[in-house]
Amino acid sequence: LAKLPGLAYAVAYPGGVIGVLLCMLTLRRLFRKDPQAEASDLQRESRDAAPRREQVNLRITNPNLEAIELQRIPGLASSGVTISRVEHNGKVVVPTGRTTLALGDTLLAVGPIDQLESLRIVVGEVSDRDLRQMESDITFRWLTVSSKRATGKNTRELGLGAHLGVRITRIRRADVDMPPVDDVTLHPGDQLLAVGSAASLARAAAEVGDSPKRLEEPELVPMFIGIVLGIVVGSIPIAIPGLPAGVRLGLAGGPLVVAMILARIQRVGPLQWFLPRSASLILKDLGITLFLASVGLASGDRIAEVLTYGHALAWLGWGFAITTIPVLLMGIFALGILKMRYLTLCGIIAGSMTDPPALAFANAQADSEAPSVAYATVYPLAMILRVIAAQLMMLWWLL
Repeated sequence: LAKLPGLAYAVAYPGGVIGVLLCMLTLRRLFRKDPQAEASDLQRESRDAAPRREQVNLRITNPNLEAIELQRIPGLASSGVTISRVEHNGKVVVPTGRTTLALGDTLLAVGPIDQLESLRIVVGEVSDRDLRQMESDITFRWLTVSSKRATGKNTRELGLGAHLGVRITRIRRADVDMPPVDDVTLHPGDQLLAVGSAASLARAAAEVGDSPKRLEEPELVPMFIGIVLGIVVGSIPIAIPGLPAGVRLGLAGGPLVVAMILARIQRVGPLQWFLPRSASLILKDLGITLFLASVGLASGDRIAEVLTYGHALAWLGWGFAITTIPVLLMGIFALGILKMRYLTLCGIIAGSMTDPPALAFANAQADSEAPSVAYATVYPLAMILRVIAAQLMMLWWLL
């Protein structure tokens, strides 16, 4: 009896994987979907949705801005526009929030086009002088956030402008550009476009780390602390009224919940929860291998007997039916009624089945991040629900 779950898993697993792939292919043929064309549409929509960031030189002609500090320009703080350079009396400097403005000064503003136009209305007029072409010691440089001191802070808390004279004009994360507003918290691996003198940029690089190689080194102590916390959380019983015993998240759900919480927190004191992508892929593949190996060692001595004289075909058929029937019905509803994207649906299907091979198949259909994003979104909930549902079924049977 103790080996039956492992035996059933080993027999039904191939049918479950094949069933998910067949469902994806069936839905693709049934609704005549072209994954490559859909991926191109998604890329175009994403590009069009992202606000275009431009640069414009503005000359101050508004007398109300005479002798006020840069940070007091109406609407500037919440606009997503950054002033990277200011020209006063022929001298170009990198401003801070406390830089005093004067009539006739020229500002180099970087931000969304619509916000730049709003700023022009407040400041004055577009200038024909390009501050980037004027002679000065100001340059720019991309800096990579790799220091623990910088992680978890925003650009204001980092304070590069206050004590180093460096202005951050853009934050790039996973090839997505964002304005350096205060509600954007810096993550390991973020890239900052910094403007300032060569000497100040060198000091800013030391402040944020600027060491991509450092990001390739996994933090083993925080990782194992997270695993231990996950085991502890997974072993805590959750009482449900009407059941004789509490359910537990187990070794699958506990570490998963703790990992999501720690990824949100990012850092506690000297401990930083960041896992390089290469280490993440290795641990994922190693974890799946160890899991399947443990299932084989626990029930492998009976597998030949089950396949020969047992109910292997029935188990395989039930596993295939449990996989395909709900997936096909919900897939038809999602594509036909909800008009969901096919690639997104493939990621949802793979995540709901907690099936990495299905995700690999979905990714292979087109060059798009949509399946992986959908998979990562639904996977945690699906995993936790599976762990709890299995225990609820057993407790219900005991009743």
